[in-house]
Amino acid sequence: MAENSIPANSDLPVKPLDGQNDIGWAYAGAETDDYITDFVKFAATTSGPVADLGCGPGHNVKLLLNAGTKSIIANDINEDHLKKFYKTLSEEETERAVALRGSALTLNKIIKTGTLGGILAANLLHFLHPSEVRNAFRLFHELLAPGGKLCVIAFSTRCGVAAGSQELIRQRRKDGAEWPGLVTADFQEATKRDEASFEMAYKVLLNPEELRREAEAAGFHVEKAGFIPRPDYPAWFFIDNQPGMSSGLIAVKNPMSEPANSP
Repeated sequence: MAENSIPANSDLPVKPLDGQNDIGWAYAGAETDDYITDFVKFAATTSGPVADLGCGPGHNVKLLLNAGTKSIIANDINEDHLKKFYKTLSEEETERAVALRGSALTLNKIIKTGTLGGILAANLLHFLHPSEVRNAFRLFHELLAPGGKLCVIAFSTRCGVAAGSQELIRQRRKDGAEWPGLVTADFQEATKRDEASFEMAYKVLLNPEELRREAEAAGFHVEKAGFIPRPDYPAWFFIDNQPGMSSGLIAVKNPMSEPANSP
């Protein structure tokens, strides 16, 4: 393992969580897509640890483990998610994965700058305010080692969460709004999402162009960014009788990249 990597049994202030709690999306297993698949393949080749931020019940952590990723940090703010995830691990898997509870936005207090081989942030950023999204990309760039990869998946404006607000979003784009998918009071009023998870509190829906913009501003080289259709998501995610779309991004920290600009 590389000298600057964090082994699974390191002195990170975390511990395995036991117990079980059946929470998380029932369709989490359907979230695998070309973006996550490409990232998982890369993660299996990197010597540095890979962080799955907002890992939920750990579906993608399992993909990383099964692919042979050497060291994984499974992070979520919800302890019940981590309890459910850690209960499913074999003894061998617990040697390669640690559970880290807390906000992904404060990981620089725990993880050394420039040490991660990869970061996966799937279905995390749409729960953050725009300023937090911007800071998150800077944090990701800070934590990754040169050549490290970032994979982001987020809900886009082309999904059922925004089904009743398409005209509002179009007007925002016409007006040059920086964040057309910002969930405001008028946005929520126009959007019918009674069947969505009662726990969810979306802050901003992000299209590929916003992900690309923020990644490049933070210093990343973007390998690809685009929409991801979700035909296997539940009915509330559909829009106009068509599968809703997530946004995906794969970006790399250039070996010779400069630090991201401060706000």
